[in-house]
Order: sequence, then structure tokens, then C-alpha cells
Amino acid sequence: MPSVKQIKKYSIEDMQHALDAVRRGVSVSSASKQYKIPRITLLYKAKGKYAVNCRMGPETTLTSIEEDILVKWLLSIADAGFPAIRVQLLDSVQIIMQKLDRPNKFKNNRPGKKWFSCFLNRRPQLSERLTQNLTKSRSEVNEEKLRKWFDEIKDYVKSKKLEDVFEDPKRIFNTDETAFFLSPKGIKCLVRKGWMTGQSFYEFVTNIFHPWIVANNVKVPVALFVDGHSSHLTMELSNFCVENQIELIALYPNATHILQPLDVSVFHPLKNGWKKGIQKFKMDNEGRKLKRGNFGPLLKVVMEQSIKPDIITNGFRAWFIPSRQQWNTLPQIF
Repeated sequence: MPSVKQIKKYSIEDMQHALDAVRRGVSVSSASKQYKIPRITLLYKAKGKYAVNCRMGPETTLTSIEEDILVKWLLSIADAGFPAIRVQLLDSVQIIMQKLDRPNKFKNNRPGKKWFSCFLNRRPQLSERLTQNLTKSRSEVNEEKLRKWFDEIKDYVKSKKLEDVFEDPKRIFNTDETAFFLSPKGIKCLVRKGWMTGQSFYEFVTNIFHPWIVANNVKVPVALFVDGHSSHLTMELSNFCVENQIELIALYPNATHILQPLDVSVFHPLKNGWKKGIQKFKMDNEGRKLKRGNFGPLLKVVMEQSIKPDIITNGFRAWFIPSRQQWNTLPQIF
């Protein structure tokens, strides 16, 4: 039976430590044993024959620099409270592939499970953060966890020097998504899979939200709170927000019924108004089904009739984003 060649695994950090040791005068053999790196491999890299981050096997679809940029971005959004990274990562890679028009084996330029697994193996620091975030996103909501979340937001705001933003309600924004059906039975939806996609959310922020901020002379930076289970955040959107001083912050996952003003007070009357609006549309149009071209005008009428200023005010009053003097206070929500 032929012998099976064992491939020794080591991280880029281990390789860097080993090279540093060699530069300090430690022999290649000793450094090789200490950091469990093949001696010949370490020798070649110490002589500069191969790059430090050069790996065995076929070339990856993304370059090492491109993967580094992705990792840095994913860790940054994790700091902002976004618990899941798989969908965001795959969406972002798909956008990168589409823009680069680089030949790849991905279906529709979107990587699959195998690529994702290999990517995490190459980036162990990201794998560890993913495990932590998934545990958090699947946990039940209680007062202790929400208090901890407020503390984390406090620390994040301080680290970004955004304290003045939270003293000005005009610079704090909140967005959420919901589905509007084209028929009373809820068979057809406007968005693929009936939910927000990364591209549609990007278009909302870049074509609607940001122009509105500019047109209304809102002082930047601003804080934009989004659903903590947001699967439509992409690196493309994050880059746009950084360039335009829009700070994306995730609400605590599984707590939209507590922390989301739109869920608390706005969506319920809006959904009821939408059902009535569709019924009236059919009565006025001899039973004709609602088409996409009718959606926008009808929704505008329904919103004007269903959402009053006091409803929005009550939703934000039930919500709670603390100022610097109120970090240790929570509303009576439990």
C-alpha cells in the first residue's frame, strides 16, 4: 500500500513567528521544530524564495490581499453587532466577482459551501468570531443580555467617537424590512424569495436614504440602526457608508419586538391599511389584480392614510437608544 503524504498545517502567524526567530539567530531546524513547520519550507521562506503567505495547492479564486480585505471588513461589522457573516461574505464575493469579471468556478459568480469552509480554514480568526456570533444570534432575549448589548453599544460609540451623534435625535435613524403581497392571500412578493436582498438594500441606502440626508442638510456622521439578523449587508454597502459617514449598527438579534420602532408600532397599522388598499383597488378596477406598476402609488396612499406622526412618535418612545447620561437605564420592557 503506497504511503500517504501528510500535509502539515500551520498558520501564517506561526510562520511569521518562526521567521522572526530565525532573524534573531535561532537555527532553522530549531524554529522548525518549535513552530511545527517543515524545515525546507521555513528555509525557502527565510531566503525569500517564497512569500510568507504563499500556500500549497491550487491558487485561490480571490488573491491573498482580497481575502485580507474581506476578513478585515467582516471583523469590523462583527464589532458593530452583526452576528452572522456567511451570507454577507458570499454576497460580497459575488459582487466582487461580477465587477472583476474574473473567470471562476462559482455558479453565477457566487461561492458555495465548500469555498466557505475552505475560506474559514484559511482564516481561523474569522472562524472563531463566527462561532461566537452564531451563539449570540441564537440565544434567547432577556434583560441581562439587553443590558450587556447597551454596554457594548456604548463602548462601540466611544471607540468611534460618535457620542455627539447620540445627543442629536435628528442624526439617529432606523430601518427595517417587511413584505407586501400583491394579492390578499400573499402569493406574490416584490423581491426575490420575498425578502430584502443585498442589492436592493444597497440601492435603498445609496439612492434614497443618503440623498435624503444630503437634501435635508442632516449633519454627518449619522447612525443607522438595522436588524441584527441583517442578511443584506455587503462590503460594497459598508464601503459606501464609510465614505459618506453613515455608521451602520446592528440591533440585538431576536429582539425586534422590543427594540425595533417599526415592529413596535408602525407595521401593524400599515399592514392593515395595505389589505384595505388592495380591496379598494380591486373594487375600483373591476377585480383587476394589482401589478408591480401599481404598487408604488398604492403604497404611498396607504402610508399617508395609515401612518400618522403620533404612531411614529410612539414607536420611537417605546424604543430606547440611550444618551451618554442614560447608558445604565433601560425601559420597563420585561
